[in-house]
Amino acid sequence: GTYSGGASRFDGKKFTTLDTSSGLPSNNVNMIMEDSKGNIWFVTFGSGVCRYDGMNFTTFTTHDGLPTNYQQTVFEDSRVNLWFGSFENGVSRYDGKSFTTFTTEQGLANNTINSIEEDREGNIWLATQGGGVSRLDTQLLISNGKSGEVATGHEMMFTNLTTRQGLSNDLVNSITKDQHENLWFGTMEGVSCYHGKALSHFSSDQGLPEDLVICIGEDTSGNIWLGTSANGLIQYDGKN
Repeated sequence: GTYSGGASRFDGKKFTTLDTSSGLPSNNVNMIMEDSKGNIWFVTFGSGVCRYDGMNFTTFTTHDGLPTNYQQTVFEDSRVNLWFGSFENGVSRYDGKSFTTFTTEQGLANNTINSIEEDREGNIWLATQGGGVSRLDTQLLISNGKSGEVATGHEMMFTNLTTRQGLSNDLVNSITKDQHENLWFGTMEGVSCYHGKALSHFSSDQGLPEDLVICIGEDTSGNIWLGTSANGLIQYDGKN
């Protein structure tokens, strides 16, 4: 996914470009994800989201129920719902028929969402731009045939994790879940690992070459990889 150049597909030998002339709604592509049905989703900054089935593009914008066309990220949960994190307009769940949006009005810590993950209980975790991490308790989502209405009143659906609870920094760039079900948060001031009850913190004080962590991944051997702003990649094997 590129900025102003559309999307490039590599088949192992050559690149093929998909852009507005191919059917993409925008050439600014923030993220790409393949869903469980084999569709490719393109998240754009300014033109909503787009589904590609291998032949046709279907675009979803504010006219279809998205709160904004400026989208940042996408995630598919275990119930096959799609979650779209936006810029300044919260997170939207798509159940295949319609969108349901959650914002600070329902207890979300911040309306700009950078990354999304799901824990073993099916709760949705959201990395926010300045509000820390929000966990959406999916058990409080009321399913009554209206595409999933939300709990109202005094029952807040979100639990927020911030520096007050030990998070490294409230500006969280990324979330990933490792094979032990631990959640890793990449922040502006190092990395926090949530074990379900407590947070561990890693920063330059523990040997990181840089505190600004942009993305996190885990390989098949269980190593955690951290992508930094200006100091390359860091591999953590659990000890060093």
